[in-house]
Amino acid sequence: MLSFIKKAGSFIEHLSDVSGWLGSSFIVIMIPLISYEVLMRYVFNNAPMVADEFSAYLLVACVFIGLAYTMKERGHIRVEVVTSRIRPQAANWLKLITLLVASGVAVILFITSFEFVQSSIRLGLKSESWLQVPEYIPKIALPVGFFLFFWQLLVEVGKTIKSLRMP
Repeated sequence: MLSFIKKAGSFIEHLSDVSGWLGSSFIVIMIPLISYEVLMRYVFNNAPMVADEFSAYLLVACVFIGLAYTMKERGHIRVEVVTSRIRPQAANWLKLITLLVASGVAVILFITSFEFVQSSIRLGLKSESWLQVPEYIPKIALPVGFFLFFWQLLVEVGKTIKSLRMP
């Protein structure tokens, strides 16, 4: 059983790495997209007006898809005013509690964002631009991101429990 948990944790951390790679690749895609639109607008006075829309989609995807990787790399904002002043064992207990609360919030956000995507599909919502992009396509990044984030939080819960067991 312990071997399965270690393998599952490694798999989840690998997924988090992939989500980080994917999120950063969205930024790399945004650079030429925005550059192309700026070039067309200011040099040729003929902007295609798609970079704004797609850049916004890519930025949202970058943020939400990258949640798990940011958690894995300890990149989220932390306030250590309390934990820096208490014993390490107490700080680990506090960390465990906050990770469990965050896991619950991630589940709620996953469910809510999944329903958000479903309602976009059901209502047939499309962007207001001339491209008429179905809104569920860019919105998919939200539940996917929260799903990956939840699993990475569980890995962190496991690591914290393991650190609590060690003297």
